[in-house]
Amino acid sequence: MKDIDGVDASKYVSELTECILEAAGNSLKLKELSAVSKVCSKLNATYEEFGSLLGKGLLKAFSSTPPAELNRRRFLLRMCAELCLIECVQAAKPPLVEMFTELCDISVAEEQLVTNFTIISSLAQKHAVSCFNIIPAKQQAYAEALGKDWPERQCVLEEASRNQLQQLAVNAYQSAAGGLLRSAHSRLLEQEKTNQTLRVDKGQVDAENEQKHTQLKEALQKIEATLTTLSEFLNQPMPTTVEEEEPNVSRIGAGENSKEEAPEEEEVLIFEAGPWCRAS
Repeated sequence: MKDIDGVDASKYVSELTECILEAAGNSLKLKELSAVSKVCSKLNATYEEFGSLLGKGLLKAFSSTPPAELNRRRFLLRMCAELCLIECVQAAKPPLVEMFTELCDISVAEEQLVTNFTIISSLAQKHAVSCFNIIPAKQQAYAEALGKDWPERQCVLEEASRNQLQQLAVNAYQSAAGGLLRSAHSRLLEQEKTNQTLRVDKGQVDAENEQKHTQLKEALQKIEATLTTLSEFLNQPMPTTVEEEEPNVSRIGAGENSKEEAPEEEEVLIFEAGPWCRAS
């Protein structure tokens, strides 16, 4: 921060913006998002045009990043949300809505949809109230157990934007979550049938089919974990599998708790301390 105060970079605001966005999700990780937000807030207070350039740059960077690059797209979305909530990026018509509209397109290939849902779940887990206007049921239960109400706040995002984000997320979840879970479950069942046949016919399962089973099981667990997060923070029912498991099929690892892909370690974000909303 002292370096920012001691340097006049008024002629290089565009270059500063480009440098930050180039590093976002590449050399900069989620655990550094809080520091990034503080730097951007300082630059926004110092240079009038910084916020506008950053908002446009975030949207451009997100759109130009290949859809399969989960880490960078997740960072850019979370960064955009954080900066909107501290009013470093315009909150009235946030680029966040355009990014989110793309992520909630359920017409994409299944593998891409799983990636998009993973990104959406990251935002929902951190910003359910501030971005989606949703108070998770677990949070409400905590308040009831404690006999206290959570402080009411007025979010800096307009209610229309929050409701739009909520509608996009809920509609995508309701339309595609069940299909994703059943598809992954069905593929695992088919592989288990194959493996069971190999055990009967040859006495063992070859390495290739064992590996396929492991990969399919991990894929199912990842989808289950992502959907569980979305279910919890969007207050939506968890989808179930329709297929009945056959009694003759050996479920390797059945009953194990699904484990979400280990998220990057994160610091407490600026919005979590309160500045993202104003007291009513």
